[in-house]
Amino acid sequence: MSKELCFCHQEFECIVREILSIHDRPLTDADVAAITELDCSNFSFCAEDIDALSCFKGLRDLTININADDLSFLQRMSQLESLDIECWSLKEGLDLRALSHLHRLRYLFISGGDISDMDILHTEALVGLRELESLGFHEFGTVDLQPLGQMSWLKSFLCGWANSVKHVEAIGMLQNLKELTLIYLAMKDLDFLDTLPSDMELELCSLGVEKGIPYEKLKRFYKGNFDEIDKYP
Repeated sequence: MSKELCFCHQEFECIVREILSIHDRPLTDADVAAITELDCSNFSFCAEDIDALSCFKGLRDLTININADDLSFLQRMSQLESLDIECWSLKEGLDLRALSHLHRLRYLFISGGDISDMDILHTEALVGLRELESLGFHEFGTVDLQPLGQMSWLKSFLCGWANSVKHVEAIGMLQNLKELTLIYLAMKDLDFLDTLPSDMELELCSLGVEKGIPYEKLKRFYKGNFDEIDKYP
């Protein structure tokens, strides 16, 4: 039996009704289960609507700006292939273990919002996502990149605007990278670039490198963009 959905945020309900072209009756979980793409980035998604969102079991593409304490609601969305999520109110950090079952995921972009101190926790949970091709961490506190050493299938990686990045050398294990973007980060050196393919598209901007910028090494990346690479405060 279908369950009638209750929406706390009017804008969320309006978006769903427009997608389904249903305006004359209450919406049910059976209705929304047919939706494959949902963009909720234009407003702050409230936690009170998570129960309704959990019924979108057929989603393949989700973009969302959410005020929530955890991502456990994503465990019902096993069909997800693309997830772009901004979590801006988490106090304990963002636990990625809730994503470990999303085996169809190809694109994952995580942001903590403007000037966020949100830590990204348990990156090892992503190691089992063998379909994941593009990964991005943006605007956050601390992240441990060591698990990237076990994710050689990644083709694109972005990391930017972080307070602290641990085990940045693991990036050097990504032998299949086509794109690498590093923005506004502090690190000891860029030695990990030595093992990456020269035909990779490399973008470096506003980096604080303790040992200095190895400009000679960067010349082999002919698809590189190094504007203001050392403009780090």
